[in-house]
Amino acid sequence: TLKRFFRERTRVRLEPANSSMSPIFAINVKVQGKCVGVIRKYA
Repeated sequence: TLKRFFRERTRVRLEPANSSMSPIFAINVKVQGKCVGVIRKYA
């Protein structure tokens, strides 16, 4: 799932785009990519 990256003092907070999910807190994080756009198709 898509998450936003926030640096805090001693950890990183990964905030999900979906507000019904909880954030993830971690010490070591590896960013694998960056979302530059979203394509949606509505019927």
